[in-house]
Amino acid sequence: MNKTRYLHRIAIILSFALVLSLTACAGAGTGTTPGDSPPPAANEAPAAQGEPTPAGDGMLTVMVPNNYLPYMEAVKAGFEEETGIMLDIVEREDGNILETLQLDGAAGIGPDVTILPPDRIGQFAAQETIARYTLPDDGRFSDSDILLVTVGGDTYGALMQSDCMIMFYNKDLLPDGPPRTFAELEALSDDPFYSEDGASIAFYTAFMAPFQGYGMIAAYGGYLFGDNGTNSDDIGLNNSGAVEAVEYMKSWYDRWPAGYLDSQAYLLANERFTTGRTAALISGLWDAEGFLESGINLGAAKIPTLPNGSEYMPFIGGRVWVISNFSNEKDNAAKLLDYLTNESSQQLLYDMRNEIPTHVTVRENILKGDDELVKAVIAQLPFAIPSSGLPEMAEFWTIVYDMLFDAVSGSRSVQDALDFGVQTYKEIIEQKYR
Repeated sequence: MNKTRYLHRIAIILSFALVLSLTACAGAGTGTTPGDSPPPAANEAPAAQGEPTPAGDGMLTVMVPNNYLPYMEAVKAGFEEETGIMLDIVEREDGNILETLQLDGAAGIGPDVTILPPDRIGQFAAQETIARYTLPDDGRFSDSDILLVTVGGDTYGALMQSDCMIMFYNKDLLPDGPPRTFAELEALSDDPFYSEDGASIAFYTAFMAPFQGYGMIAAYGGYLFGDNGTNSDDIGLNNSGAVEAVEYMKSWYDRWPAGYLDSQAYLLANERFTTGRTAALISGLWDAEGFLESGINLGAAKIPTLPNGSEYMPFIGGRVWVISNFSNEKDNAAKLLDYLTNESSQQLLYDMRNEIPTHVTVRENILKGDDELVKAVIAQLPFAIPSSGLPEMAEFWTIVYDMLFDAVSGSRSVQDALDFGVQTYKEIIEQKYR
C-alpha cells in the first residue's frame, strides 16, 4: 500500500468517527464503537472562516467540515463559471454543522447547503430541517446510495462518499491472500502458530460492539426495526436468525483469550496485529493510521463470507450533501448538488482526498487501479446497510452492547439475552418515544 496516500485519509476517518459518535451518544450511554471520538462540548465555539450570509441574496452559502475547504475551493470556480451562481464557503466542525443547520437555519442565517451523515437524514427530514431533492436520473448513483437518502418515498440530499468496515490482514502472515470465508478463519485459528495460553489470536473483531456485531446479526436475518428500518414497533434482534448469529459470535469468544471480553479488547488485538502476532482483523478505517504506521505488510479485502453463505452486512458510513429547508435558494442549491455529484467533481474528490466516491463511473475507474484499501471498501459496500433514521436508533448502541455482552460472556443464554434486550428496548421506546 502507498502509505502517504492512505495517511491522507485519516482526517476523513476521524471526522467520520466523530459524526458516528454524535449519533451513537445521543442518549446512548457508553455503547460506542471503537475509534469513536467524543462530540464537541455544547458550548464549544465553532471553528469558522467567516459567517453565513443571509439566504435569499443570490449567493449560496455552503458549510463544510474544516478539512473540506481546499476541495470546495477547487470546485467553486468551475461551478460559478458554469452556472453564474456564486458560492460562499464557510467552515465548521462536524458537530457544529448539525447545530447550525437547525438553529441558524430557523433564524434565517444558516447555510443553504451542507453535509450530514446518512443516519441523520431520516431525523432531519422528519423535522423538516432539510429539503427534498430530486436526484439526477443519469445512472450516477447506485440503488443502495439512493436508498440511503430516501425517506417516505422522497429523496433528501445526495450521497457524496461512503465507507464501511473491511478486513485488514498481514500479507507476510498470509502470503496466499486474505481468508475468503469464515471457515478459512476458523482453520487459521486452529494453527498452533497463533496459540497463546491455549487460546487463538489469529483473528479478531469486536463482535460485542454494536457497530460490528450488527453486521453479523443482519447477515443471518436479524434486524433492528421492521419495514426497512421504519417501524420501531417491530424489533427483530431476537428472531431465530439473530440467535444463530450470536451463537456463532459466541463460538469465537470461546476461542479467544479471556481478555477479549473486555470493552477495550480491540486495543489489545490491534497491538497483536501490528506486532505480527495476529493475521487478520475486521475493523473500520479509523484503525488504518496505526496499522500503516506500524510498518506491517498491510493488506485489505472484503470481509469473508459467513458460514450460512451470506455476506457480512456492516453499517454504511459516509457523507450526504443536503439542502436546508430554511434556504431561499433551493433551486440554485439543487444545481450545486447536481454539480458536486457529477463525474468530474467526484473524480476530484477522490484525487484530492482519496475519499470513496459514489459516482458509479468513478468507482469503476478506481477498481482498475491499485488503491487496495479503497477497492476493499468498494467491494464490501454492496453488502453494507444503512442504519435506521428513526430517533429510537439512539438507544441501539447501549442496549445491543449489553445484550451481546450477556450472550457471549455466558451470563445469560443467547436466547434469554436477546429476549431481555428486545424487551428492554421496547420498554424504553414506550417511555421515551410514545
